[in-house]
Amino acid sequence: MNEDPMLKVWLMEYDKLKVEQIQRIGFRDNLLYTTLGIFGAMVSFVLSNAANVYALLVIPWVCLVLGWTYVVNDEKISAIASCQNHRNRSPLFHRVQLRLVFGL
Repeated sequence: MNEDPMLKVWLMEYDKLKVEQIQRIGFRDNLLYTTLGIFGAMVSFVLSNAANVYALLVIPWVCLVLGWTYVVNDEKISAIASCQNHRNRSPLFHRVQLRLVFGL
């Protein structure tokens, strides 16, 4: 049986998108721990010396930058999922399904 080149391309693209999606989910989940770690480091720095109280002004900026990164990354994850769902309704997907399941 000949391998359909479009099938190969579609499966390779699907695999690459899934890998990217998994990496982005891992990165997004680690941003929460990074934010908590930076927050804890800043609080311990402030508590070590009363003169360092102005260091607390850094926390909102760090939260803003890391929060924005989280939101943008989550948007990319949703876009990948949306792309995959859109393609699941395409004629090419049905051809791939027929080829894989029934060998047609």
